[in-house]
Amino acid sequence: MKDTNNGKKAVWKRIGETIAEWIWPRRCPVCFDIVSKSGNLHNGLCCNNCYPKIRFVGGATCLKCGAMLIREEDEYCPECRAKERNFVQGIALMDYTCEAAAHLLWKLKYENGREFADFLTEEMVSRYGGRIRNWQAEVILPVPIHKSKKRERGYNQAEVLAKKLGMSLEIPVDPKALTRVKKTVAQKKLNLQERLDNLQGAFAATDRAAGYRRVILLDDIFTTGSTAHVCAAQLIKAGVQEVYLVNYSIGRSVGSRAGLGAGGENDRGKDNPEGGRRLKGKWDRGR
Repeated sequence: MKDTNNGKKAVWKRIGETIAEWIWPRRCPVCFDIVSKSGNLHNGLCCNNCYPKIRFVGGATCLKCGAMLIREEDEYCPECRAKERNFVQGIALMDYTCEAAAHLLWKLKYENGREFADFLTEEMVSRYGGRIRNWQAEVILPVPIHKSKKRERGYNQAEVLAKKLGMSLEIPVDPKALTRVKKTVAQKKLNLQERLDNLQGAFAATDRAAGYRRVILLDDIFTTGSTAHVCAAQLIKAGVQEVYLVNYSIGRSVGSRAGLGAGGENDRGKDNPEGGRRLKGKWDRGR
């Protein structure tokens, strides 16, 4: 009887999904046109012709932050060799210097493109699902935005991505363990020290964080790592022992090989970290 009920639920779920797709057809995260399902190789989430335009991280990467390395024999990028990091290890999905990736995240973040979280989650799980599970984290914590921004935007893009990833990998998500207590100025025109100063006192771990020992901190963009550094420091202060990073893009200014290691169809399923160079343009928001 239980199997029969589960079968009926699956059928009704699929009917509901079909009706939803008919009313709100899936749009491509690159060209933003309706995705043709005929012969689609990406579960109807991205156009076949558009998919190669997204540069995924690949090749040799920094063992700490996951940035793509210029020299494959190096273990760490110059930035991670030069400064302290409060996190254990990080990975990222896309090279933020790639226009298609930057535009996708802009749509997700500022133009209510929450439907693109499905595509990003599928790619993240395909490429890094095994590694994320091996971290054996107890919970995923999305990097919070200030309440005024959330009220204006209607959602936190990191929380949207975290819930999709957590559901797919069966890892709990806690959006209340870390809070944003201070509204800060935009980081994109600040240097590293100015970014760190700007973020001082911006985040605070709540009492909920004290119940975790190993966590994943999730954000959409990693540039200098200032946000991750400050957030991880607050979590460690609250009692967390290990902080890992999941980022959906990375942009770097030094020690990277942006434009190399473009990840297309052949990179799916490979467990490799992140990379990129800082993008100077309309989509650079700086983290």
